[in-house]
Order: sequence, then C-alpha cells, then structure tokens
Amino acid sequence: MKDAPVYADRSQRFADLESIACYGWFSSTQEPSCIREPILWRTEFVELALGRWIDAQQGDVEPWLLVLYHMIHITQHCNLGLLQRLARFISRTDRIPSGAGALASVKKWLSGRKYAMSEWHAKALLKVAQRSISDTEQQWGQNSSRNADYDQITPYCYAPETLHFPVCVYSATLVLWYGSLNLGRDEFLRNAPLEHGIQILGGLKMHLARSLGTALMELKREPG
Repeated sequence: MKDAPVYADRSQRFADLESIACYGWFSSTQEPSCIREPILWRTEFVELALGRWIDAQQGDVEPWLLVLYHMIHITQHCNLGLLQRLARFISRTDRIPSGAGALASVKKWLSGRKYAMSEWHAKALLKVAQRSISDTEQQWGQNSSRNADYDQITPYCYAPETLHFPVCVYSATLVLWYGSLNLGRDEFLRNAPLEHGIQILGGLKMHLARSLGTALMELKREPG
C-alpha cells in the first residue's frame, strides 16, 4: 500500500476530502431507494480513505475541513434523510410517533454499533465547531480593539461561514438528540443536545444557520 500523501496545500486537502465525500454518498443509505449493498463502494473503503486523509494532515487542520471529515463518517453509519424526515414530522405534530413501523429502523439503529459510531463523530464535530466559533470571536475581539479591518483577520476566522458548516452542525445535533430520546430522559435532558446545537448555529452569521437553528428550536419540548 502506498504511503498516505502529505498535504501542504489547503485547496488540495479540500479537493481530496470532497472526492471521498462523493464516494461516501454512494456507499451510504441516505434514501429509501438504496435497498441493496453497493458493489464497488462500501463503508469500509470510505473509512479507509478517510483514515489516510486524516493521517496525511500536518499541523492544525481547518475546522471547516474537520467538520466535513466527521460528517462523512456520520453518513456511513446513519440514514440522515430518514432522521430529518422524522424530525420534521415531530416538529409539525408536536409528538413522537409510537407506531411500530414509524420508529422501527431508528430504534434498531440506536441500539447498535452504527449509532455508537455516529454519536462519537457527532460529538467530535460539535466540539470542533464550538471551538472554532470561540476562537473566531476571540480573534475578532482582539483585532477590533486595534481597529482592524477584514484584511487583518486570519483566514482561519472565516472557517465557520462555509456553506456545509451549519448543515453539519444541524445533522450532528439530530444524531445526539435521537440518542437522548432512546435513553428515556426527561424533557430538560432531551432538550440539552438541541440547546447545544442552537447555541453553535447562533454563533454563525449565515441565514442558513438561522433557519436550521429555528428547525432545532421547533423540536424542543416544554416540561410538564
């Protein structure tokens, strides 16, 4: 096996990770129509490629790349399309369906290894996102005190404003929220993953982040 490439160029880092993301979609089950096991691209191949990619990184990796890295892992272990559709149903009806068919596949996922993998990467993703926003706010505060303009802010500060960033935060939050439902926690604890995701999205300036934050807020349940 060839040694993993060593990256010095940010654009090449993204190009290679983007390619893995494309293959990752083919090996995942994001739509109900994906009823057969992919022949050429399987989850283990994608995870091997992701492992080689992360091993090739030198120094600090930009947060917007790390959240995408964790997001690709998440897509290999859960059906985000199903989770999002069920979340929309819950927010519209203000109830969690109790029918055997409605939650059967989700309950099976929650009780298995795939959820454990999804949960680990979801927590790691949100940790990166939270730290990135905190670092951004700190840099802005330091530079604004010196009357700095945009040119004086390092490119690292722009990381949270990439388009996929809020989508990844939203998806990771959903994964953890479903896990809290599975544990039978009370209303306050069920809301904890949502509160965290809403807080992170609230630190972004993109309109998409606000819309996704609103979607999470609609899932919150009042105690009592």
